[in-house]
Amino acid sequence: MRKCVIITGKPGSGKSTLIKKLSERLKHLKIKICGVFTPEIRENGKRLGFLVKGISTSKGEILATTKSKGYHNYEENKICKLGRYTVFPQNFEKILYEELEQEEFEIIVVDEIGPMELGCSRKLNSPWIYKLKNQDKGNLLISAKKDIVEDVRKYFEEQFSVYIYDIDKESNEKAYLFSLENLTGTEAFLFDLDGVIVDSSEFHKKSWIKVMSKLGINFGEEDFKKTFGMTNDTIIKKYIPGLGDEEIRKIAEEKERIYRELAKGNIKPIHNSLKFIKFLKKSDIKLALVSSTPIENIKFLSDEIGMKNLFDVIVSGSDIKHGKPNPECYLIAAEKIGVPTKKCWVVEDSQHGIDAGFSAGAKTIGILTSHRNLEKTDITVRTFEELEKIFLQMLKHRI
Repeated sequence: MRKCVIITGKPGSGKSTLIKKLSERLKHLKIKICGVFTPEIRENGKRLGFLVKGISTSKGEILATTKSKGYHNYEENKICKLGRYTVFPQNFEKILYEELEQEEFEIIVVDEIGPMELGCSRKLNSPWIYKLKNQDKGNLLISAKKDIVEDVRKYFEEQFSVYIYDIDKESNEKAYLFSLENLTGTEAFLFDLDGVIVDSSEFHKKSWIKVMSKLGINFGEEDFKKTFGMTNDTIIKKYIPGLGDEEIRKIAEEKERIYRELAKGNIKPIHNSLKFIKFLKKSDIKLALVSSTPIENIKFLSDEIGMKNLFDVIVSGSDIKHGKPNPECYLIAAEKIGVPTKKCWVVEDSQHGIDAGFSAGAKTIGILTSHRNLEKTDITVRTFEELEKIFLQMLKHRI
């Protein structure tokens, strides 16, 4: 059954802003959307009316205006008055119909269902809303005036699974997450390893400092932070340019040997990381481990912290040519696990990793184990306990 997500709230509550944020995110996830927005027309800080603008076509028309000059040629039966506005509901219908004529779309967005769009009425009898209801494809993401939202729900629930989010009662953040989940779904989680599942940064830092020191290279804390998440080859080429492949391989192997030596018997999983992974596994969500680290390290850590047989797919440094922030590793993981990236969550602790997941077209979770600030995240948490609570709620609110 198709889905209908409705955002509602009082005027000024931010429902249009939320609809736009969701729409932009859906585009980044490579989901094809069409529909209309109704931005304000302003002049010298004053609101003069509203436009109706197409998402796919980018076409725009005046929906309502306080000005009367230049609009006297419209037929009287095609305009109406609403407060201080002259309203042209046929423009809304015209732009929406052009959007619905697009060959391909997965989600139809309508930013506002209210009296202006309904021809100065609160009744859901406009031709365009009937057409919207009876489209043979596409989930709906819409916002509706609070005083008619129940009527809108009843109107659509015959043909759609309807989810209403009232942003006056709950936070915009929850509305965003739950709406995103209902519109995209979750089939897989793609986990980074170092700093996400295991607390390994100190061992990696010390091993880099030690191996670089042997080569006469000054490599410190800031260097480690800047290169966090990159492949060994990339880091070595950055600090020691001009080396051949065999020399790079030997340095990388030495670095990882020192890392395993330092970590053996001392390395521990991030608190509750394995518990969360087991929770997902019980929920029939596919799991991939995605790391630029060598497969030898993954096998070593599997023995050290007990994560054998947890993952359906493993992508290691030997499987990729380009390190993060290049999205290659997550594209490979999604292909191997057989799930579109838009239905995957990437769990990362570094900006390089978040950028890789975002560019791959996946949803992103930043866990603040290594860095204080992460951008381009759909969810940011400090602990796996927080993350589990969020997903327990999200799974309950699925439609």
